[in-house]
Amino acid sequence: MLGVFGSAIANDGDPNDLDVALGFLGEPHLLELLDGPVELSGYDRIDLAVLDGADPVLRSEALCGIPLYQLYQYQPSVFATEQMAALAERRDTEWLRRLDLEAMR
Repeated sequence: MLGVFGSAIANDGDPNDLDVALGFLGEPHLLELLDGPVELSGYDRIDLAVLDGADPVLRSEALCGIPLYQLYQYQPSVFATEQMAALAERRDTEWLRRLDLEAMR
């Protein structure tokens, strides 16, 4: 899957960076990904969010945040399925994040 999200597509002024979300069928080749988004967008300040194994908050923001533009999915409905899974994982792990915050206090 490929999508973009965040301030660069929000039309609210000068963005700090371009947030790109990527999901893979197999093992990602991260070094090969570093130049591709820069070449495609012409923008050199890119934050790459690899969704496979990412933190639940990052996954849900990258897949469900507003604004969000889905650019590619390898099969119909994959993006929607991943969105639902990301939101469920974020909800199911919320109590762990609260425990971490309490422990840090």
